[in-house]
Amino acid sequence: MAMATSVTVRMTAGPARSPVIGPGRTAYWLSAALAVTAAAGSLLTFTVPAVLRGTAVMNGSARGTALVVLLAGVPTLACSILLAARGSAAAVITWLGSASPVASGALVPAFAALAWRWQRAAGRGQPGRIVTGSRDQRL
Repeated sequence: MAMATSVTVRMTAGPARSPVIGPGRTAYWLSAALAVTAAAGSLLTFTVPAVLRGTAVMNGSARGTALVVLLAGVPTLACSILLAARGSAAAVITWLGSASPVASGALVPAFAALAWRWQRAAGRGQPGRIVTGSRDQRL
């Protein structure tokens, strides 16, 4: 007579990982805010042509940069934040690596707009001119 046996197997997902980033959640919130604002700014830059007022070359460059930030930078940043919250040390490195280009992609247009306004207020902001010190050079 055959005897019925039952075996209970306990499956675990591995050892519990502690978060790599300390107990504060400020880094997570700031990076999430960076990802949201960069995505919104990139989406507007890429889809609304009236936002860009430069030459065709500069507009194309801005739209291309916005597309790369939207399709590569922001998803990489978001995935890195999630994986770092789960305890991945490698995700912290990709988090830092993806946060810097996303931040620069968000800040460069802001500083460019400020420089353009400053040149217009000084009476030197004419399209097709490069302002260097006190000299203008025609493009």
